[in-house]
Amino acid sequence: MDERAAYEILGLEPGASPLDVKQAYRRAALATHPDRAPTKASRRQYMKQFLRVRDAYEFLRVNGFPDLPASPESDPAAKLPPLYQAPDWLVAQWEKEARSGWDWPELDEHDVSVLWRLAVVVGFACLFFLGAWSLMKKGVPRKVTIFGVSISPG
Repeated sequence: MDERAAYEILGLEPGASPLDVKQAYRRAALATHPDRAPTKASRRQYMKQFLRVRDAYEFLRVNGFPDLPASPESDPAAKLPPLYQAPDWLVAQWEKEARSGWDWPELDEHDVSVLWRLAVVVGFACLFFLGAWSLMKKGVPRKVTIFGVSISPG
C-alpha cells in the first residue's frame, strides 16, 4: 500500500493533518464495522472494508505520522498487563478467523426460549439440591435420593 492509496481509503486528500487522519479513521471505522452490517450476508464485506480502513490508518501511523496513537483494533491487548495478554499463536488464530469472516451464529426466538427454559430448570435443580443438603446438615433426614441420586451428609 502506498501513501496515496491510504489517504484515498480514508477519504482524505494527501497531506492532511494528523488530526484529520485520526478523525477520518474513526469515522470510516464506525461506518464499516462488521457489527453495523444490516444483514449477516453483508458482514463479510463489511469486515473486508474495515480491515482495509485499519490497514490504511496503520500505514499512515507508521510511515507518515508516527505520533498518531495506535488503533485499538491493531493491538487490543496493548493496554493489558503481561499476565493477561494472549500468546502470539492465539492472537494469530484470532486474526485469521477475523479475516476469514467468522462470526457468531445468530439465535432466533425459539433458540432463546429453549436456552431460557434450560436455565430455569438448571436453576431450580440447584436450588432443590441446596435445600436438600441444608436439611441434611440440620439433621432432618440421614439420606436423600433425588432422581436416582443419593445424597448423604459428609
